[in-house]
Order: sequence, then C-alpha cells, then structure tokens
Amino acid sequence: MSDGATGGPAPARLCLPALVALSASHSRPDPALGSVLRRLRQQQGRSQERVAGGAGITMNALGRIERGDTDPKWSTVSEIARELGTTVAEVAALVERERPRRDR
Repeated sequence: MSDGATGGPAPARLCLPALVALSASHSRPDPALGSVLRRLRQQQGRSQERVAGGAGITMNALGRIERGDTDPKWSTVSEIARELGTTVAEVAALVERERPRRDR
C-alpha cells in the first residue's frame, strides 16, 4: 500500500488492541521501590507534599510512585533520594531487601 505522497509504504496504523499489547509488554512498576521510598519519607516524618516539592515533582506523582502505580525515571528516583538525604544506590539496596525472594 502506498501513502500517495512518496510512493513508499503507508505508515503503519496501530489499532487499540495493538497499543494495549505494546503497553502490557513493558515492565510493570516495582512496588518495592514505592514501599521503600514511602518508608524512608515516613521515618523522617515528612509529608508527600514536602518531599515531592523538594524533588521537583507533584504530590500526586509521588503518591503514584509510592503506591507502585507508575515506573519513575531514574532521574526522578535520584531527586527523591536526594530530597530524602540518601542515594539511589542505597535506595536500590533497600529495594533488593524489600522484594520477595521469588522476584529476585
């Protein structure tokens, strides 16, 4: 099939089921990451609003991360860790200890 303009093939059009399949093929958010970040924040007695603001994200975004509803970028995890006074390496070590054995 030609796109008419260049004589080349027409661009692929993805239907809804294909988009859903592509989305499902990506890794799922790690609930252990959110659990660790929430625990660190709560141990410091800090609110989501304060930590999120210091990390440059919204309170809603931090809530989604803490619930394990979203898979944040490493740069976001780094900013949250910095705001909590720790490092990504320490967060990663805590996540590894948090995960159930079957997920390792």
